[in-house]
Amino acid sequence: MAKGSLGRLVPAAATDTVLFTATVNCSYVDFDLFVVNPNALDATINVAISSNDAVADANEYIESGTIIPTKGTHEIIARKLSPGDRVIVRSDRADTIFRIEGSEEVIY
Repeated sequence: MAKGSLGRLVPAAATDTVLFTATVNCSYVDFDLFVVNPNALDATINVAISSNDAVADANEYIESGTIIPTKGTHEIIARKLSPGDRVIVRSDRADTIFRIEGSEEVIY
């Protein structure tokens, strides 16, 4: 079982970016997502869970248009992923920090 930090990323502004992909031979992934906005301006974020490298449908969003205030933080706690699912993040600011922590139950 992998446990702890699963990934961290500072994506380019206004770009959907895969933060984490669950192993295809896992039974599940439990995760928490932490977002930090170090900017002098508010940041607007989107977070989706998709089986592809891109958001295919609006129903894949778990956060859409969420505003993170100047120097603020945001948490998405106790979510699950299925095998092969991806966490896709986006911010309208270039230096927004996304960090995913949790555990992945891998089937051998």
